[in-house]
Amino acid sequence: MAVLLYTNTTINLCENGVLVCPICTQLKYMNNYPITEFRKTDVVAYGHMMGFVEDSGVEQGQLIYSDSNTTEPVLWFPMHKLYNTKYRLDWIESGLKTLANYRLHDVHEIYFPAIGHYEEDGLVQEDVLQLVQKYLSDGKKDVYFVTHY
Repeated sequence: MAVLLYTNTTINLCENGVLVCPICTQLKYMNNYPITEFRKTDVVAYGHMMGFVEDSGVEQGQLIYSDSNTTEPVLWFPMHKLYNTKYRLDWIESGLKTLANYRLHDVHEIYFPAIGHYEEDGLVQEDVLQLVQKYLSDGKKDVYFVTHY
């Protein structure tokens, strides 16, 4: 299908698809934005991710899929190591490779944050979009590149 730009709503309020939430790998900082918005809308998914990270940790390229009692599962996606640093393009590409191997974009619509939309992200949005297109444009379902996350 296609990778489409989605500007209508924040990522945590998108419906009928897998919501990708960027995280860092530091457990004690898993309560920073945008994680806080996901925690408000899906406490079960947040609790699942926190329990997993506390037990096993999370690293570059490793994704955590939380399928809770909603129609919007959350895919927790490490995009940097330290909470107060810029997102890393190599981490995003590593996670996209993992996501492409799982083929979730054949089963679900994916809502992917348009990292680079905000200056503090530290990346160029078009670079992230090119990676999303490279790895996820061959699926049976659409992928939405969400500018508000």
